[in-house]
Amino acid sequence: MAFGDGALGFWSALAAYIDARDRLTRWFTSESSGEPLRQRWNHRLHVLGEDPFGDPHRPSDARIELATYPESIVLSGLLASPYWRDHPQLPAEAAQRLNFAPHQLPLHEMVVAAIGKGR
Repeated sequence: MAFGDGALGFWSALAAYIDARDRLTRWFTSESSGEPLRQRWNHRLHVLGEDPFGDPHRPSDARIELATYPESIVLSGLLASPYWRDHPQLPAEAAQRLNFAPHQLPLHEMVVAAIGKGR
């Protein structure tokens, strides 16, 4: 199992996914994500097509989650990893796995948030 064995591994992976999803949603809605990441997400939203019941100028939370899902999985793996979750190079590793330069992503908050949670 990628995130550990048994129920503890499941809950750790779930908590990491929720943390990653929430971070990415904040990045998306605050527009602090940087242009390359925003372009990637806007492209995915465009591919999804128009939401017939949604606001055409503001995507729903469900659509944001769909657009940011690949990045959520990458960050989940890092946040669930005992090696990476407290590692000072977490932002650089996340940027590399997301295929961006570290300065293009708002990853500095990842280390501060992880330390603040006492992980």
